[in-house]
Amino acid sequence: MIRIIHASVLIISFYVVGHSQDSLNMKKVGVYSPPNMPALGTQRYNDIWGYTASDGSEYAIIGGVDSVIVVDVTACDDPQRKYAFHAGYKEVWRDFKVYQDYLYAVCDGCSEGLHIFDMSALPNGNVSHVLTTTSFFTKAHNIYIDTAKAKLYAAGGNGAAEGLTVLDLANPADPTLLAQVEFDDEIGNTSLDLYVHDVFVENDTAYCSHGYTGFYVWDMADLNNISLLGSMDSPNYNHSSWINSTGKYAYYAEEVPRGIPMAVVDLANLGHPVNDIQIIHTFKDPLASNATNVTPHNPFVKEDTLYISYYEDGIKVYDLINPESPTLVGYYDFYTDNGNVYTGYKGNWGTYPYLSSGCILASDTKYGLVTLEMEPCATPVTYYRDADEDTYGDIGESYIGCAQAEGWVTDNTDCDDTDSDIYPGSTEICDGIDNNCNGSIDEGVQITYYLDNDGDGYGDVRRFTEACSSPQGYVADNTDCDDNNADRFPGNPEICDGLDNNCDGVMDEGVLLTFYLDNDNDGYGDANSTITGCTAPQGYVTDNTDCDDTDTGISPNGTEVCDGVDNNCDGNIDEGTLTTFFIDNDGDGYGNPNNTTQACNLPSGYVTANTDCNDSNPNINPGSSELCDDIDNNCNNIVDENCPLPPCDDTNLYIKSISQNIYRAKQMLGSDTIVISGQDISYYAGNNIQLDSGFEVRSGAEFLAIIKDCELFSNTRSGNTARSSSAAKHQKQIK
Repeated sequence: MIRIIHASVLIISFYVVGHSQDSLNMKKVGVYSPPNMPALGTQRYNDIWGYTASDGSEYAIIGGVDSVIVVDVTACDDPQRKYAFHAGYKEVWRDFKVYQDYLYAVCDGCSEGLHIFDMSALPNGNVSHVLTTTSFFTKAHNIYIDTAKAKLYAAGGNGAAEGLTVLDLANPADPTLLAQVEFDDEIGNTSLDLYVHDVFVENDTAYCSHGYTGFYVWDMADLNNISLLGSMDSPNYNHSSWINSTGKYAYYAEEVPRGIPMAVVDLANLGHPVNDIQIIHTFKDPLASNATNVTPHNPFVKEDTLYISYYEDGIKVYDLINPESPTLVGYYDFYTDNGNVYTGYKGNWGTYPYLSSGCILASDTKYGLVTLEMEPCATPVTYYRDADEDTYGDIGESYIGCAQAEGWVTDNTDCDDTDSDIYPGSTEICDGIDNNCNGSIDEGVQITYYLDNDGDGYGDVRRFTEACSSPQGYVADNTDCDDNNADRFPGNPEICDGLDNNCDGVMDEGVLLTFYLDNDNDGYGDANSTITGCTAPQGYVTDNTDCDDTDTGISPNGTEVCDGVDNNCDGNIDEGTLTTFFIDNDGDGYGNPNNTTQACNLPSGYVTANTDCNDSNPNINPGSSELCDDIDNNCNNIVDENCPLPPCDDTNLYIKSISQNIYRAKQMLGSDTIVISGQDISYYAGNNIQLDSGFEVRSGAEFLAIIKDCELFSNTRSGNTARSSSAAKHQKQIK
């Protein structure tokens, strides 16, 4: 949108003491102020309206205290009187509206009722006063005509003291009464003062200024069923209002007390229990810097421009490019009598900005009709909509003027005027949006994601894309070493398969098996000849316990044989297979059982027989013949078997000293002697062998005691015997 607004905030004059006329982008082009006009005090004029004839000629209707005057303003700089109607009453308040070619006039505080004038003969003819009627009311403060519905509404009159008189203008020259609407009755609250000071009506919706009660909106489509659409209790005296072109906002003036600013109200939520009609902005732009009581009177909206008759500040013009915050774009103060002191309600009473020629009509209570025109500003500037209030504007929505409206800026570089976080210089964030308006999206802040082809959660560093969030099939990790194998990724347990399962750059670490060379193919390997791998190579086994990998017969499973070799690899040689051999010192072929060796083969000096009972005498062995020599020659533990018996030594013997090797007694044998080392002594007795105190067998001696009748003894040392060998004293009694 491009609009050209003739305004300037750069060239503004302010009142000072003894000020001259002030203006901004407006000029006064004409005045109609005849001399000797009737007055009430200093007031000679009041309200104003306009009319365009069928031929395009333009007219002002201005009220004098006692008259209705029609002035030709076709030449805006040369106003010319065309008609005047003198009612006879002098009243401060008069009001006018036009419907088709008819002018309707009322006054307040009088008894004139309603005047109707036919102006269709202008400009060639004259104005005809066609009707004065008091049938509906005798006085009214204001009137408004809903032209779309051909209805006239009279406010502040005595037809309806707390409401509106509604007339049908189907016959403009002869209206008929539709209703006398009393709003307090309509809502059932007669205690509420709903006097209507002024009204604006559009398509049967009445926007009423109810004085001290507030600003109310009524649905009047059905005059038999009027409903309240919304209301607001305004803080002061709600004087008059006008609605903007969209119907979403109203602009109202509060005339009493003096110095109350204009208000902007939001009409979007009519009837809402909380957010009904709400004031969203107030504004006041006094021309004198020290002014506090400058007072607006009547607002008017033409398209997107607000005109306000501002009493002693003259006329002020606001642009509504931002309807919530009007922007001052022009003014003209044509009432200069007050200097820098605001004395009250003098000056500009009313304004009519609707003539197509651009001639603006204003009434001054003292000086009459003033015609004005807007002027182009000296240095127009292009402003751009800043809807998101980030101070950057939208190049697609602009206007040209000299006044900067709220919500508009000179910058046009915003790339998204709906988001206050998007503007030039904003921090780019990863969101798929050009946050800083540099034409690039997510530059410098996108995240790199990597293709995860095998779906293991780890991506391929060689295949990637830039995005704000992970696309389907992509991940933030880029450490996969094989994106075609879901079993290969960082942290995966390494298994022995010839692959780098955990992607650490090393294959099969910690899980390789050690295999051992099995050179002799016996299933057992050599611990000193190894290789690592996942499976055994040809000629290798997992066992490492072979102690000779050159011989198939030697292994932990081998059978030990007596060959001087560790056949079963248990660390022992020939265990369980050695033969015990006995030393044969006397060379008689019989070995000493107490002197052995083990070997696989017979060692020299050894024999397999262990039955020699005397290995120092080759004549004593199991193969020798027994001799009668008191020796066991054949080693059968019998001495002199088959030899003649020797006689008994005595029936009873007591041996005090040893003089022979063998002692025999028929009945009893006693002894208290010592058998010394090297002796081999035997005692025989038929009944009793008594070893008394003092008997001793010393170490290295042999002693044998046998109970047997010596006459029956057959040289066989058998029976009850006792043999002793001792290195210490020993005494024993055998019975």
